[in-house]
Amino acid sequence: MGDLRRDTAVELLDAGRFRGEVSPDWDLWGPVGGYLAAIAVRAAGASTALARPASAACHYLAPARFGPVELTVTTGRRSRRAESLRVLMAQRDAPVLEVLVWAVADGLPGPSADWVPAPAAPPPHEVPVFDPTQDLGGDPTALTPFWKNVEIRQVFLPDESREPGVEPMLRSWERYLPQSACGDPWADAARLLISADVSIYPAIAKGFEAPAFIAPNLDLYVAFHAPPPTDDHLLIETRGSAAGGGLVSGRTRIWSPAGDLVASGTSQLLCRMF
Repeated sequence: MGDLRRDTAVELLDAGRFRGEVSPDWDLWGPVGGYLAAIAVRAAGASTALARPASAACHYLAPARFGPVELTVTTGRRSRRAESLRVLMAQRDAPVLEVLVWAVADGLPGPSADWVPAPAAPPPHEVPVFDPTQDLGGDPTALTPFWKNVEIRQVFLPDESREPGVEPMLRSWERYLPQSACGDPWADAARLLISADVSIYPAIAKGFEAPAFIAPNLDLYVAFHAPPPTDDHLLIETRGSAAGGGLVSGRTRIWSPAGDLVASGTSQLLCRMF
């Protein structure tokens, strides 16, 4: 079983340079893209004096392998309120991904509003746990280590279909194991990045009766609307947005159990036909 705090940690090598380790515990068709982004965000957090991430925009440049990675962090702009950081992850001297991170200070003044209410989902304890070995059928990813790290409870409201080819949407309560919150906003951002990333392709695929493609992520953007929450369970809703020109896209929203929107994300994926 993986551990987000441990598996996204970075070690300072010298000014602006860090070492990380891509753990095989986060294998799902290779290293999970949101997990790689989380390692880069941890390096940004270790490079700034500001309290927490405000956003992360990731470009995936090449497939990563399990093992050591080197991260280089540079600052584009810095003030007392916000800092822009660029993180380049490399493996064997080849770029793997690039992430632009905005960091912000705590206690910034401004209005407070939430215009995207959470769906009326039943509480987690009333929803059965997703079992990949049963619910994914013969999908080879059902046996990958990733599923040991997160407890998923899929939510369907009364008027929603569970059948493929109807609506490209997935919704679930998710709880990371062995613990959900780390007590560090930079580490706690990891589960938001992973959940925003992992659900997009399955949601899009659900919009087709028999999808004849896979679609690796070209990019991932996540906005953190509040400090990463410390709740065990988070409600994740992902919807496909569009498909065309060899690309598919989707968006994810993440709420706390209290119904507060804590993060949202988008991703563009590149189709590969079977």
